[in-house]
Amino acid sequence: MGNSPEKQQILAEAYALRAYLYFDMVNLYGKHFNSATAASDRGVPINLETDLEEVLKPSSVQEVYNQVHADVKKAEELMVQEQQVSGVNYRFSKVAIKAFQARIALYQGDWDAARTYSDQALAIKSTLSNLNTANVAPNHYTSVESIMALDNPADMNVQNLGIISPELISKYDNTSDKRFVMYFEKKNNLYKLIKGEAQISEYPSELRNCIL
Repeated sequence: MGNSPEKQQILAEAYALRAYLYFDMVNLYGKHFNSATAASDRGVPINLETDLEEVLKPSSVQEVYNQVHADVKKAEELMVQEQQVSGVNYRFSKVAIKAFQARIALYQGDWDAARTYSDQALAIKSTLSNLNTANVAPNHYTSVESIMALDNPADMNVQNLGIISPELISKYDNTSDKRFVMYFEKKNNLYKLIKGEAQISEYPSELRNCIL
């Protein structure tokens, strides 16, 4: 494929997704980032080449974060699309990169950088959903707040088996809090989660298959 904006965008998204996955894995399976111990804390293996015979060993948390930053930097340099249109907004864009950088900085305790990247993301997209008139939750891919619809908040098994604790329910005013009816429903005197699969089933097949 010759050099083109399309190729550049695809490469940018590939780097961004790799960064996102390593960031996700190190926070699932490694220790929380601590600048004093990150160089020796056990993280996850970094594998950038295809070698079926290679025996992978865990890298340090610092090394994984270094790789995340390197991939994000390449993605940022290559990224063409400022925002993705609704329906393909599971793909990275310039504003999604800024939001991701803010989250990385937050996890590393770099508050100034987290604020800077957040401000840069908000300069591109800062629309808030009016829950008085909105008919979808802010996490829905069609919401005016949506920057990147990549996660699946809860699948059907969680919704069917999970019960929302009274402690969480008590944090909401179930008569005036507009979020309440978008996130929870009452069945047999128990509250269940509706933020997730019920909404994802309404997504276009291309987007739904990516999320699931």
